[in-house]
Amino acid sequence: MSNCKVRVDRIQRDIEELAKFSCVKGIGCTRFTYTKEWCSARDYIMSEMKNIGLEVYEDPVGIIVGVFEGTDLSKPVVMTGSHFDTVKTGGRFDGAAGTVAALEVARVMKEEGFVPERNIEFVALPYFLCSGNERVWIRPFKS
Repeated sequence: MSNCKVRVDRIQRDIEELAKFSCVKGIGCTRFTYTKEWCSARDYIMSEMKNIGLEVYEDPVGIIVGVFEGTDLSKPVVMTGSHFDTVKTGGRFDGAAGTVAALEVARVMKEEGFVPERNIEFVALPYFLCSGNERVWIRPFKS
């Protein structure tokens, strides 16, 4: 994977698409957790994960996980991603930047034929699960 082809056009498209899911128009981006805008963003992210070829699920609190299966399931997983909701008028990059970066990494890995040794989980989650100084990541679970 020495010549990975990250595509800025896909990153820009994802950022722009997620920015459309805002309850306030013209002033930043506002997408509060569990609102209709959040649900629309969730649906978009899940669709993109499926298009990439990841195994996708959502846990009961709204953590979206796209699993890129590795060859040794006994090894601990690697997780990457971010929240995809925003603060009030937070802007199009609030949360979305980390989520979109994870999507692009997954795309490039798939396109390059990379086969991971351990599972890689690409996550998009509600902000309250990764906020403040007490950042606590809880492992999503399948129901």
